[in-house]
Amino acid sequence: VQVRTEVHHLLAQLGITTVFVTHDQEEAFVLGDEVAVMAGGEIVQQAPPSELYDAPATPWVADFVGGANLVPGEADGATASTPLGPVPLRESVTGPVTVLVRPEQLHLVPGQGSATIELVEFYGHDTLYFVRGADGTLVRVRTTAAPTLRRGDVVGLAYAGEPAVGYPGAAEPVSV
Repeated sequence: VQVRTEVHHLLAQLGITTVFVTHDQEEAFVLGDEVAVMAGGEIVQQAPPSELYDAPATPWVADFVGGANLVPGEADGATASTPLGPVPLRESVTGPVTVLVRPEQLHLVPGQGSATIELVEFYGHDTLYFVRGADGTLVRVRTTAAPTLRRGDVVGLAYAGEPAVGYPGAAEPVSV
């Protein structure tokens, strides 16, 4: 990480254009002003890192560039009804939809709802909760604090992000 930071600083200071090829998504996002995501030898999306993360072109890109909860929903234009509740959409979609919900876009409501915490991972700077909804949907929820909840705790889930990307069609399971 230190070498990467030094290389990044040096390249920025010298104004050198460089092409990096890496399998490390974090490295690509840190070093790249523009990132190309490839699958099967083809570029599937090229954009600044923040755009790749916020508006991935496909569910596969969404999962590849960061933690992606891809949940099923039924869209009525500006909003999708999902197992997480209503989620506002970036673009109008109607019918079955797969909604991209990033772990940091969800909030846990202790003692309310019908979801159960299955696993807690503490990373020092944040905590990742794996939460199973009453319908069986498993989602990841990221908080910026030390764990306050434990496995087995019952919680509610609330969407608290900007309008989400909705991909037309039914959600395909993504391994968590």
